[in-house]
Amino acid sequence: MVRRRAFFFIAVSYFGVVAVLSGLAAAGALDPADLASNPVGVSHGRLWTLLSSGLLVAGPGVLVALLAAAAAALALAVHGGWALFWRVALAGHVGSALVAYVVLGLLVAVGATSSGAPSLTAPDYGISCVWFASVGALLCLLALRVRSGQWRAFADGPLAAAALSALFLPTSILSDGLTTAEHVLALVLGACAVVLAPQRAGARPAWSAA
Repeated sequence: MVRRRAFFFIAVSYFGVVAVLSGLAAAGALDPADLASNPVGVSHGRLWTLLSSGLLVAGPGVLVALLAAAAAALALAVHGGWALFWRVALAGHVGSALVAYVVLGLLVAVGATSSGAPSLTAPDYGISCVWFASVGALLCLLALRVRSGQWRAFADGPLAAAALSALFLPTSILSDGLTTAEHVLALVLGACAVVLAPQRAGARPAWSAA
């Protein structure tokens, strides 16, 4: 119980910090580049930016992005707990960036991409990968329920919302090359985090109906 509450308060604090920092950035009081990551910076040891880059919203739709990410987080917590949300969020945000950066580095190494490509040094930040990972996890939960014969999962509010949100994925997933790759990776890694989530002895799987 204490552990669950701790993860919940950390989540509330996280979204609160994102709201404050995003507001400061919108007002010009904070330079997003100070928190953003990029392949070159990470390769030079700025590993902490893999986390700090998820502390503010990229783009003008701060409120919409925050509400979407928070709603997906809550839906995921309802079905798998806040610990599962944090596994999914970290896999989606940090994992997608690391994989994308490594692949981009390999492309540069073999000469398939220029060493002066803008994506190597452009500020990479935002919470979109947290949202994509959460949606991927929810869709995975829905698929696992249906696979086990629990067709009523489509009548479940949070899972049904995740299914509907998938309709917007083709348009929302597209951005510049690196960000698009991270979005796709976050979606996949979010689902993987559900499948690979450890289960306590005697506990119901996250995808099992109560």
